[in-house]
Amino acid sequence: MKIELACQINLLRFECIEVAKKYALARGVDRSFFNDQNDIAQSYSPAVFGFKNSSDLTSLVVYYPLSYEIGLWVKKEHRGKREGLSIFAAVIDKLANIEKIYRLYARVDKISNPNTNAMRTILARTGFKKLALSSGHTPQEAWLKEI
Repeated sequence: MKIELACQINLLRFECIEVAKKYALARGVDRSFFNDQNDIAQSYSPAVFGFKNSSDLTSLVVYYPLSYEIGLWVKKEHRGKREGLSIFAAVIDKLANIEKIYRLYARVDKISNPNTNAMRTILARTGFKKLALSSGHTPQEAWLKEI
C-alpha cells in the first residue's frame, strides 16, 4: 500500500516534555494523550513534535529522543480519514533524515477499541513489528521499527 506523505511537516523541539505538553494542551490536544508518569526523569525528557499546521492542530506526532519512542494523536473529528497514517509516515521519514535515528518504539494499550486498533494498523503499515506484551496496571503491546 502506498502511503501519501503530507506535503509540509514541521518539527518543533522542546527541552522537556512538560513545556511540550503545555504547548499541545493549549492547542486542543487531549490530556489523555500524554502519559502522566511518576518518573521525574521522563517529565524532563526532551520531545519533538511533528505536525502540518500549528494554528489548526488536527494531528500530532510526538517523538522522545532519549527513549526513541513515538506516538500519535488525531483530533476526534479527523479520525478515520487516513490523516494519522499520512502524518505518522511523513514524520518518521523526516526524523530518519534529520535526527539520524535507526530505531523507533511505540506502545499500544492492549485494550481493543477503535483507537488502539487504528494505531496497530498505522504501526503495521509504517513498518513497525510487534515485539511483546507487557503486564501491569494497563497491559501494553511494544512495537519496534528498524530504520
